[in-house]
Amino acid sequence: MASAVNTTGEHSDRGLRRAARDIIALTEPLFDALEALAEACRRDVDLTLARPFDDVASWAALAPAAERVLVTHQLATGVGAAVIGEESMDGTASMAWWIRRDGHVSRKRHVTNPQSDSFYDVRHLRWFRVPMTTGRPALFGPYVDSWGTDDITLTAAIALVVDDRRVGVVAADLDTRRYLDLAEGVLRETEVSALLDDEDRVVVSSDPSIDTGSRIASLGHDVTGRETIDELNWSLARLDDQSPKRS
Repeated sequence: MASAVNTTGEHSDRGLRRAARDIIALTEPLFDALEALAEACRRDVDLTLARPFDDVASWAALAPAAERVLVTHQLATGVGAAVIGEESMDGTASMAWWIRRDGHVSRKRHVTNPQSDSFYDVRHLRWFRVPMTTGRPALFGPYVDSWGTDDITLTAAIALVVDDRRVGVVAADLDTRRYLDLAEGVLRETEVSALLDDEDRVVVSSDPSIDTGSRIASLGHDVTGRETIDELNWSLARLDDQSPKRS
C-alpha cells in the first residue's frame, strides 16, 4: 500500500481530509504486510501447480510469513491466500488460511472440492472477485462469513500478481469490533458522519441512529461533503445535519 495519502474529494473540507488520513493509517501496516505475504507466496510456493495448496509443502512454505502477520498485527484475526493455479482444469481456487485464537495460530481448512455440499467457492466472494478484476487493494464488509468463520467479518485483500497476471488474492480478516471502534473514534474526532464502502453502504457512523449496512441514499439526509479514500476503495461522507463547526 502506498505510503502517501491519496484522497480526492467533492465538497471536501479539512475534517474529511484528516479523517481520510486517519482511516488509512488504521490498516496501512496490514496492507503492507499483505504485500510481503504476496511476495512470500511468489517466492516460496509453486504457483504453477493446478491446485497449489492441495500440496502440504505449499502450506509449510507459506506458514512462517502468514504467522508473522498474525503475531505482528493485532487487527488481523486470519490471513492467507487463495490461488487459481496455471493448470487448473475447472478454474476453482485452492486456499491456505491461518487464524489466531487466544494468542495461538492454527491452520483453518476450507472445503475447496466442488463436489462437496460445503464447497467454499471463493471465486464468487467480493473479497476475492474485486481484487482479481481490478488489481486494486480494498476492504470489504462488515459481512457474515457464512462459509468461513460464521462471524461478522471485515476483510482486507490485494491481488496476487505473477508476471503481470493475477493468479489469486492474499487477504486478512480483521477484528471487526476493534476496527469499527477505532474508525468510529476517527469519525467522532473529525465530526464526519459516516464511513462508506464501495457500494455506498455505511461501514460505521458517528451517528447512533445510522445503522451499519444502510445505503447512504436511503437515510433522508443530503451529503454535504465527501472524500474518496482511493487506497481502500471507500469514502467518507458528511451529512446535512453534521456540517463542520465554525470557529
